[in-house]
Amino acid sequence: GLSLELFKLFGSILIDDQDAIEALKSTDKKAQETGTSLSSIVGTAGKVGAAVVGAGMAAATGMIALATKTAGASDEIHKASQRMGVSIEAYQEMDFWASQNGISQGSLESALGRMNQRIGMARDGNEKYAEGLQSLGVDMAALENGTLSTEDAFATAIQTLSQMENSQEQAAVAADLFGTKLSRELLPALQDGALGMDEAKQMAHDMGMVMSEDAVMGGVEMTDTLDQIQRAAGGLMNQLGSALM
Repeated sequence: GLSLELFKLFGSILIDDQDAIEALKSTDKKAQETGTSLSSIVGTAGKVGAAVVGAGMAAATGMIALATKTAGASDEIHKASQRMGVSIEAYQEMDFWASQNGISQGSLESALGRMNQRIGMARDGNEKYAEGLQSLGVDMAALENGTLSTEDAFATAIQTLSQMENSQEQAAVAADLFGTKLSRELLPALQDGALGMDEAKQMAHDMGMVMSEDAVMGGVEMTDTLDQIQRAAGGLMNQLGSALM
């Protein structure tokens, strides 16, 4: 009857098992012979079905929330990389390196900003910064022709500084490049035992912490779209409210 058909439909959706369906037919036949209804079985199936639907809705809500949170993180990664003048992947790699060495995001952003400033001054003819960058292994010619990025120049300078055995010289050179206050904040990352830039980069990728540029830009687009939807909904409510007034 209808009860069995509904139960078979529910069962086939969950298990899609022909043997189980045949077993249900046999059960229904016996129930008819004994005058017993399958309504109690269907009732149980309905409760299970409701639970499954409820769980599915909860899972969908959770996934939407996760996607929204990830989109928000993507948007921040994009904005931070633009502020620092580095690629999306490079920002994530350096952010992990900084966090592992106790360097705040603000200090990292300031250090990269100072690096960009010094590079610009060196290009404009400032011999002090040109010589300072070259002494740290930064290829000024490569910077000039665009084959060396800001993030690579920064990584090279940090690596050279960390390899200096004379701590006083290390502090002095770091101060010349980044300024006294900022260089002090960077010094822990230059000491023996600190996580190096190359190692941090590899770890970040191995742990799946680095989102691709396409993934980040997809998150940015989702964030922008959600913002547009929310603003449009707010505008509609304002129009309705004005009409009611």
